[in-house]
Amino acid sequence: MTRLDIRLGTADVLAAARRIEGHVLRTPLLALDAVPGVLLKAEHVQRGGSFKIRGAANALLAEPCGEVVTGSSGNHGIAVATLGRALGVPVTVVVAEGASRAKAAALRRLG
Repeated sequence: MTRLDIRLGTADVLAAARRIEGHVLRTPLLALDAVPGVLLKAEHVQRGGSFKIRGAANALLAEPCGEVVTGSSGNHGIAVATLGRALGVPVTVVVAEGASRAKAAALRRLG
């Protein structure tokens, strides 16, 4: 098995942030009253319903392509399909047989 040694720095993170700007929502931080000082990132209100849209946007925008094929049984596939639709990039999501029916239906609705 080969291990990839990828080192990212501040410049890489800032470049990704600029790249995805306008394609993802700035989700709020919510204070957790039961535990003072703890903040929750409200990614459930993000496009596609999870943080996965951030990685999908970064990948699709970093290397523009004519078509995307991905494997997912849920949030990643929804994120890629959501972004592909917005960018006009055809997306095929291969879904595992035991995937959630609700998530599979959401993928079908995205086309």
